[in-house]
Amino acid sequence: MNVEKAELKILVATDIGASIEDSFEAAKKEMCRQEGAVGAFVQAAKACEQLCEHVDKDVEEGKIESLEVAVVVKRWITRTADIQRNLQRRAENLGMAAAGKVSALEQTVALVSKYRQIEEVKLQAARLISPDDPSAAEVTRRPGLSIKERRLAEQEAERAEAEKLLVPPAPPAPPAKRRGRPAKKR
Repeated sequence: MNVEKAELKILVATDIGASIEDSFEAAKKEMCRQEGAVGAFVQAAKACEQLCEHVDKDVEEGKIESLEVAVVVKRWITRTADIQRNLQRRAENLGMAAAGKVSALEQTVALVSKYRQIEEVKLQAARLISPDDPSAAEVTRRPGLSIKERRLAEQEAERAEAEKLLVPPAPPAPPAKRRGRPAKKR
């Protein structure tokens, strides 16, 4: 393991983790905002429904003389309450989406944090092997083939297999020889 590479990986993981944590905090704020909006729309819908009771009371007291006007007013108040309930459902959906985003970002933060911890352990192990000579901590172990190397190896194996299956074409026959004397030119 190269000590400089390990230190660089730790720094990169730290930077990525910090930016993801910022996104995580923004998503938590959005989730809380949507939860607050749900509560506000519920209260607004209840307030609209209570207005219908006031209309009935005003009709009984004679403040609204026409029943037709009272019916129209109640219809519009009911529509307003329905709109509030629709906004409540929309805020609930957006809140669930924000909660999903929060969950995903939590998992991502945990993954990056775990990666960073692994790299720190590797770095400490490399430093324990050789605290004075950083080049001695270089491990010559190579991980498996890269994706590109695997793809090229697969293509080469397929090409070799295809060549085994192909029957080579017969060489072209030599031109036929004429018997006898060549014809005279006139």
